Amino acid sequence: MCGLRGVPSQQAGVFTLTLLLAVAAVGIGWLGEAATLQHGVALVAALVGVYLATRPDVASH
Repeated sequence: MCGLRGVPSQQAGVFTLTLLLAVAAVGIGWLGEAATLQHGVALVAALVGVYLATRPDVASH
């Protein structure tokens, strides 16, 4: 697999986190997995990671 070879690391990281969030959503929503506190903590951590990776560069202002 070399589909992400030319993609910047920030975009690849966001893609990876988004994939994990989608898998969790399918597991909970479609397969009936029980949502736990650990799921919530992981969701918040992943969303914070996506935010930090995609926010505008505040150091340049």
